[in-house]
Amino acid sequence: MLVDIISVPYRYDRHGEGIGGGPDALRSAGLADRLRQVGLAIGAEDSAHLADSEREDGRTAINIGKLGANTAQLVRASRQAGHSALVLAGDDTAAIGVVAGLQAAAGAGTPIGIVWLDAHGDFNTPETSYSGILAGMPLAILAGLAGPLWREAAGLAAPIATDRLVLAGTRDLDEKEAELLRTESLTEEELKRAKAKIIGQRKIARQELGSFATTTALDELYGLGFGYNDSEDARIEAVTLADVKAVAQKYLRPDAAVVAIINPGKP
Repeated sequence: MLVDIISVPYRYDRHGEGIGGGPDALRSAGLADRLRQVGLAIGAEDSAHLADSEREDGRTAINIGKLGANTAQLVRASRQAGHSALVLAGDDTAAIGVVAGLQAAAGAGTPIGIVWLDAHGDFNTPETSYSGILAGMPLAILAGLAGPLWREAAGLAAPIATDRLVLAGTRDLDEKEAELLRTESLTEEELKRAKAKIIGQRKIARQELGSFATTTALDELYGLGFGYNDSEDARIEAVTLADVKAVAQKYLRPDAAVVAIINPGKP
């Protein structure tokens, strides 16, 4: 499969400003050649842009959305051609355009999952953000919790359900942002899908005798009992929305966070 490289060389709506110069720097440093060296076939290389004629003074979020619409066109073309799309962005506000492009290629009703690898949650809304920094809001925008005009300008057809968002590597959350994560409720349908997936995966795993024997032996070893594996499906099925909320309230607490910084050892 060919990999198309799409650059979004902007910080917010400013071309090449600050970290917005990152995508072009990576390409100038020979990124495409490096990728070829590890066996990837590189297809088209293109850049998103925001025309001066489309820019609206004083409406940064709208401008980011319009830039996202151009990003979406490039992502859609890549996916409809059967290619993968590697998007190099100056900042994370470009994510709305990327997801809009995936939706345009696959259809608004197609389930799309997002793994958000970032030290920050980026799940703020204008109401929860202390700073008002737009780069701290993209995930909440994608989830439909804020920024309707931004999403509309980018062409995002439908918000991404919160049960299809995974935060990874997060170590810095604003207090109100963490509260939003704790209280943003799943729907009954989302919980039903999540439980069906977990139980289905467990049933498939139990079809392999070696895996079943290992799990059963470990249950015995840990004092859970021989039949624990058979009853666990029922316990998963019994989980309620209130249970999920209680766990979130208990563990998503910035005041109780433990941050470990591991430095490389001396050679």
